Amino acid sequence: MKRIIFHITLYLFFLSIQLSAQILPNYYPVLESNKGVGNMQLSYNLYSITNGTANPVDSAGFDTFITNKGTLQKYGSTLLAVEKGTINTTSSTQYNVLNWNSNTQLQNAVFSGTSPYSGYGDYFSIIVSGYFIPKETGSYSFTIEADDNDELVVNNKSIIAQYVLAGHGPSAIGTHTGSISLIAGVKYPIRVRMQEATVGEELNVFWQKPSEQSAGVWYQDVEELSSLNIINLGLIQRLDFNNFYTFPLTGTKAYDILNNEHGTITGPVFNAKVNSMPSPSLYFNGNGQYIDFGTSPTSFPTGDMSASVWINFSQLNNASWNIFMTKWFNGNAGSPSDFHYSVKYNGSNYRQNLYTTTSSDNYGLSTIYPNTWYNLGFTLTNGGALQLYLNGLTDGNPVSPVSRTNGTSNYYLGDPRPGSTSCFTGYIGDVSIYNRALSASEMWSNYNATKNNFSSIIQNGLVMNLINPPSSGTTWTDASGNGNNVTINGSPTYTTNNGGGYTTSSTSYISTGYNLPSAFTVSIAASFNPSSYWATIWGNESWNAGKGYIAYLGSSTALNFGSPSGTAYFTISGLSTIHIWDFVVNGTSYVLYKDGVSFSTGTITAPSGGLSTTGLYFGARHSNAGTSFTDACPGTYYSMRVYNRNLSASEITTNFNALRGFYGL
Repeated sequence: MKRIIFHITLYLFFLSIQLSAQILPNYYPVLESNKGVGNMQLSYNLYSITNGTANPVDSAGFDTFITNKGTLQKYGSTLLAVEKGTINTTSSTQYNVLNWNSNTQLQNAVFSGTSPYSGYGDYFSIIVSGYFIPKETGSYSFTIEADDNDELVVNNKSIIAQYVLAGHGPSAIGTHTGSISLIAGVKYPIRVRMQEATVGEELNVFWQKPSEQSAGVWYQDVEELSSLNIINLGLIQRLDFNNFYTFPLTGTKAYDILNNEHGTITGPVFNAKVNSMPSPSLYFNGNGQYIDFGTSPTSFPTGDMSASVWINFSQLNNASWNIFMTKWFNGNAGSPSDFHYSVKYNGSNYRQNLYTTTSSDNYGLSTIYPNTWYNLGFTLTNGGALQLYLNGLTDGNPVSPVSRTNGTSNYYLGDPRPGSTSCFTGYIGDVSIYNRALSASEMWSNYNATKNNFSSIIQNGLVMNLINPPSSGTTWTDASGNGNNVTINGSPTYTTNNGGGYTTSSTSYISTGYNLPSAFTVSIAASFNPSSYWATIWGNESWNAGKGYIAYLGSSTALNFGSPSGTAYFTISGLSTIHIWDFVVNGTSYVLYKDGVSFSTGTITAPSGGLSTTGLYFGARHSNAGTSFTDACPGTYYSMRVYNRNLSASEITTNFNALRGFYGL
């Protein structure tokens, strides 16, 4: 009897996991935390630079510098020989692509002692790309020193950057440092780059785990590094635009991380961000743009296969397919057919669709929407079962039998036919092809390993999206495209931390002419540091007229929210540290969230004077007469979003998961 109870309990446990997979937010730190270590490899791109050119002066300038001045000379992946080394024990520290003090050491570590190109030694740049997989959860500290300019980017955030127009020599390791909060087992994109002018050449990158920081010693634990972030067994193609190796910023090639094979890019252009969120990808404009891998890519599956694509549709064409992967054509002409992979209109909505030589119009069950990142995929046992996947989970029932023929047609991403109504419009960020049918657990694992790279916030009803503020000027541009730009008043201080933000004072605030309707969502990522109260987080009201809505701090632990006709009071904490606060209103009903979790729900008093027309302020409110400003709330405002509707709890969670990486939450 005990054994029966045990098996029933075990079954219910695994059933609960499967059910939770359907309803939990798209972020699973517990499930991620016990993943295996990295493969101790990183990818690199080495460029020669025109003699005598000026050094880049910032991160964007470096990209432009490489694009305009660089010639890709050498690329590949390299094994990091040292398992774990410290700068205090040189006998255990070997030179590798992240640790060298001369071009001879770099040659010996990466290029087998041979010069990678004629004249190598001055005027070159190197970009090292891969994934950092922390063994511990907590704040990691990094240090980078180089001769000349250098930058370290983790999880698409610049951690340390040293750009000096005239170049510079290296400082002692540990002089320039930066920190970032990481979760054990999550695979974060990492990018290291340096640019050499003349004289010395050097690059040193070390770090400290949370448990190591009290010792004051800098380490290189290369088990925390990897050139891949997904399952390797049976993988025959890997394109990852988060990895600069796949797209080296210059030229018309997209490189396969696994085998140096490349596809020729015809039309698509590289984008570092999508909807103002970091999501490196190629954009296809819907008119015959494509990447061509030819008729016989290395080891392309001839039978069983699996495919996975991270994709974001700018628009969806209801006339026909929206083809983003195909093996059906030679140029514009049809040829021995194999398969189309697309999102197709089925007469009522858009669903993913696989069309093969023996089984047409195999649809998924889930509706696909524009302006949202999806991980679409399928597994196919040739002549057997086809299973479609959406975000790591099965999308509909398996279909059987389904076959493909693997003819001599080209393998394309996109559709090569200009003017075709079937062409895909949107972004591709990540592609994986396997020569076997992956299991459901493997598809789920790959989704979890890659989802951190593609941030997407809810677009439906988004009327104002203030993110990535400018470092100077008085206008913060609305990234939603609705033109609700804001004015930066009183000269607050710009900060580069957490994607950028503005630290306000008692005399500075942020204003916009937008007015809230009776149903809305206001979302703010900020830390607050008021010295007096009231301290207004945001306000769109005319107090004496009883119009509009407001949220303000009555004390260091009290949040008041509602209308001038009556506000509700809530006890809160953590004002001085970064949090994401969401204020959701539908008429007189409200829900308040902190970091994606609801902490209060109920009703508020409707504004007796109706809606306000005085404009929405962040960090201050209007005077009682509805003009000027008063009751400022000093703090650092990193991003603000406004919706003209009340978001659901699941939508709040989606947005929080997309943004939390910016703020270490």
